[in-house]
Amino acid sequence: MQLKKEQLQHLGSVVQQSVLNKGTYINNGHNDIYLVEMNIKIKELTLQKEEVEEVKYIPWREFKAWVDKDRKDVVPHPKEYSLLFNYLQDY
Repeated sequence: MQLKKEQLQHLGSVVQQSVLNKGTYINNGHNDIYLVEMNIKIKELTLQKEEVEEVKYIPWREFKAWVDKDRKDVVPHPKEYSLLFNYLQDY
């Protein structure tokens, strides 16, 4: 998939801080959150089988309901999702 910089909508940044390996590793990450609107067919995507179990289209409000229910199949990123949902709500 090829993207141009102009296609990226920067929604915000989230600072992620964690201490790992019994305090021997401190992670101070900055996650930049972007949204891209594209018309693509799922069958045209090349998926990394080790990383992706399933891809499907769902309405964003349905996804938000999944996040709000703390579903175990949704990776917990509450700050990132908040940026996304706030943007989509005003879109």
